[in-house]
Amino acid sequence: IHFDGSFTFHGSGAGVVLITPSGDPIPQAFRLAFPCTNNIAEYEALIAGMKLAIKWNIQHVKVVGDSQLIIKQ
Repeated sequence: IHFDGSFTFHGSGAGVVLITPSGDPIPQAFRLAFPCTNNIAEYEALIAGMKLAIKWNIQHVKVVGDSQLIIKQ
């Protein structure tokens, strides 16, 4: 699960990419419908990636992101 969140004063968004065992990317990006901080946008991206992994019945994941706050938790 590669994830990233973004905050600007014009809106926030999040994106996630799952890489299948065969190397195919499954990307998803969305705008957040509520005001939030950059850290919350990062969490929302990770949560979306985890939900996508569950939907695709993926048993094992490696999480990759640039937010040390989330990676270290």
